[in-house]
Amino acid sequence: MFVTKNEILTALNKPEHYILALVQVPRDQIISDDNALTGQEATTDYQDLEECAIRYIWQPFEATSDWSDIGSIKDWNKLWKRGRQLE
Repeated sequence: MFVTKNEILTALNKPEHYILALVQVPRDQIISDDNALTGQEATTDYQDLEECAIRYIWQPFEATSDWSDIGSIKDWNKLWKRGRQLE
């Protein structure tokens, strides 16, 4: 997953105020690549959010490796494993 440099810097500068939320959507409700890239809305209305899984990560990022980067590609599975569900 791609995370912008601005998101990473915000998380690093105010770690007590930044929480990354990851939402896993059921396969039959995935937005197609075409829709995601063009900003078109999904054809599914997502009425049944109970099928979605949500995890939250406090302090999700470490220092940026290169200040000239516009962002960073993060491993979804590693972040997902670090996340916690709220009760």
